[in-house]
Amino acid sequence: MNAAALTDYRSVFECYLDDFVASAETTGAQVELPDHPQPVIQPGDLERALNNPRVLFPSADQDEPRECFRLLCTFALWLRHSPPGHVPRHLASRAARLRFAVWTLPPRMNWREWRSLTLEWSWSPGGHIELSREMVLAEARAARDDWLAQLNAWEDDPWLAARHQRKPAKLESDLRWLTTIWPRSRPGKPAWPGSGGYLTLEPGGVQNRGAYRRVATDIAELHWLPRGSLRSATAVLLPRHRVTRFLPWLFPLAALGVVGIFIGTLVVGAYWVATLVQVAVCSALVLLALGLVVAGAMPSRLIGLALLRIPAAAAVGQVVLLSLTPRWWLAPQGWTIGAALLGIALLYLVLESRLHGARRRWAYPRGVVIAGIGALYAFVLSLVVLAFVAPSVAERGECLAGWWLANPWSARPLLERCAELNGGHAAAPAGVLLLMTGWSLAVGLAAQILWDDRPVTAPLGRLRRVRGSTP
Repeated sequence: MNAAALTDYRSVFECYLDDFVASAETTGAQVELPDHPQPVIQPGDLERALNNPRVLFPSADQDEPRECFRLLCTFALWLRHSPPGHVPRHLASRAARLRFAVWTLPPRMNWREWRSLTLEWSWSPGGHIELSREMVLAEARAARDDWLAQLNAWEDDPWLAARHQRKPAKLESDLRWLTTIWPRSRPGKPAWPGSGGYLTLEPGGVQNRGAYRRVATDIAELHWLPRGSLRSATAVLLPRHRVTRFLPWLFPLAALGVVGIFIGTLVVGAYWVATLVQVAVCSALVLLALGLVVAGAMPSRLIGLALLRIPAAAAVGQVVLLSLTPRWWLAPQGWTIGAALLGIALLYLVLESRLHGARRRWAYPRGVVIAGIGALYAFVLSLVVLAFVAPSVAERGECLAGWWLANPWSARPLLERCAELNGGHAAAPAGVLLLMTGWSLAVGLAAQILWDDRPVTAPLGRLRRVRGSTP
């Protein structure tokens, strides 16, 4: 639980300054701010101010939030409007982060606290600027776009890359600040005022969601999904809909129902086994068709939450399996290979999550979730392929016809025309399905690495402009 709740704007400002704006401890003399774009801040002083802008505040103003915020706004204006070259390239990411932190503070809080501030800064010496709501929102939108561009290329920025390697949680915290008014507080820290809600910086407020959706889609597809965090991606794309947060789980949960129907045959009498397996097969077919229809009807920004690249990869694994000899459905111990391949697929997904920046303690839970969803996708696909596709196109596929009429947990007697195969017995259908599930998922994951150098959680068939590419 949080130690306390922040209630007045002074305490909120102080915590915001410490937790989000300041990125390092710094000491030294106060840094004097220029009153128009042309004067240069010395590189050493500029870096100190970006690391911890408290060096901008005179001692007498340390406890006055309005005066401190006025100085921060002045600094943020200089960072954006100073002539090229005044902000060194290696400080660009820190400058973008500070500008975003400064200009989005009023939209997060009560605007009344920052009304009628005058900045002693202008494009000509001796001028001043009245801080208006429209100006703050315009600067906040520009700062958000600049900061998002820096985060999208964090591996190319030495400061961001080093910061991420030291504390991976920092980057995930920055992602939450981009889309959430007040992110969840860390354990032992005071709670931010209010909860939920997305950060909209458009004049129309919540009625104008287009820009937010663009930012949210980029963050979900380029950051949360590669890290394996389906929960965070869903919260970003559906911030105000608690019920619809479960939409990405509907297909896997329905697939789990099909698995439950199939496994339920273990505890019922032999008379009902064939009937229940037939129900499972038909349910899988209906579920597969329904999933394709729902995916086509979903808004494009939400389709990525269905992780459609996983069933596409599993389908490739099924094609490879069908091209092999009948040994895969004859070997009684083939299920052990399927179980081992499921374990390998899980470890790969954990590793992929880590390589894309997930924290060590979150990589395994996220990998387990993605692997579980992948196994369910692969199982449903395996059920459909074994029932309808393999009997028609697999080698000696005619021997697979009617496999659901036998007990799924016992070796299945083959028809007379297939009696010469494996002593007249095939592997238990349950073992064959486990082999197909593990094989299709593991081989599909390996194949998707070869055909497209993107994480398996990336949207299927989506072309994006990436760094260094052309449209």
